[in-house]
Amino acid sequence: MEVKKLMAILTPNSILSTTKEAALLEAAMLLQVAEDQFVPATGEQKQNRVQVSFNADSNTVTVSATLQMVSAISADGSIKLTAQPYC
Repeated sequence: MEVKKLMAILTPNSILSTTKEAALLEAAMLLQVAEDQFVPATGEQKQNRVQVSFNADSNTVTVSATLQMVSAISADGSIKLTAQPYC
């Protein structure tokens, strides 16, 4: 997915929620819509990295995102994890 197309959907004015929890849900749903609207180039597969599921019985929502990452060991021996661009 082209990052520019994705970010065109998520602008500073896209998230109208006033709590962090609601903003997370709103952002996840916007990303899900963006993935669904994206038409991949020939030979590419449609992305499905963000899932939102609702449970009416327990009044809960589950947000799941799969991102590519790179891990490296820094000079001080700590492990550094870096998310790769969402594209």
